Amino acid sequence: MSFVNIRDKTYKVKKNLLNLRNKRITSFDEISGLNNLHFLTQIDLSNNNITEIKGLDNFPNLVHLDLSNNAITDIKGLQNLPNLIFLDLSGNNITQITGLENLKRLRILKLNKNVIREITGLDSLKDLMTLFLEQNQINEITGLENIHKLNAIYLNGNYISDIKGVEHLRNLKRLDIGKVGKIPREQIKEVQKAGVFTKDQRYFESRALRIFIWLLISAIICDLIISAIIVAGFQWGIQAFWPMFGTLLIPFFIGVPIFYCIAKEEYRW
Repeated sequence: MSFVNIRDKTYKVKKNLLNLRNKRITSFDEISGLNNLHFLTQIDLSNNNITEIKGLDNFPNLVHLDLSNNAITDIKGLQNLPNLIFLDLSGNNITQITGLENLKRLRILKLNKNVIREITGLDSLKDLMTLFLEQNQINEITGLENIHKLNAIYLNGNYISDIKGVEHLRNLKRLDIGKVGKIPREQIKEVQKAGVFTKDQRYFESRALRIFIWLLISAIICDLIISAIIVAGFQWGIQAFWPMFGTLLIPFFIGVPIFYCIAKEEYRW
């Protein structure tokens, strides 16, 4: 049975997976016996306090590496993982995307919840299909022009104000830019024409539609109540209700079109 030791505790390898999640590890040096496990296909080191990636030079079969929720600031030490398909570096303190040049087979990259300002260093990842960059400090989508297999980009929680050029990613099907900066309507239309699903658009459109329907139903209910009052007034011989009825309809006929125009502009309806 293969295993590693950390502070006099033994952790076994199960089905080529080494699970060291939440073990209070601060350095790879604390993991005794790791260098003997060249056959590993999955390593989970998430939820620790690791600050630097090292000791992963001899894992030719590794396809899944989870280093999320640590204290990593620089991406390095991954150059000898040629078969890596899944890499999770979310929840760290990474400021720049570097050190991924040799991960030619990488398909899923998670870099959400870092402090990245610019999308760079991904040109060599020709097989990349899904990119997570949520909750960073990115304001424009660049550096993805040559990643033609990319089909999903997750960017919500950033400050995106420019998505020009995204429509040229021919395999892109999903662009999640929910709750981000103000993006020109023309760019949104170009992306949608290319068949890309933009989550923020559908969210705001459905929200505006729900508000519109709510307003319409409320107005109809109010009119029914007013009509009932008027009918009762006629039965009592009070004809002064007609002017009041017409006056109360004015906000409905004016307010609904105004709301529709506001919704169309604000939510790009």
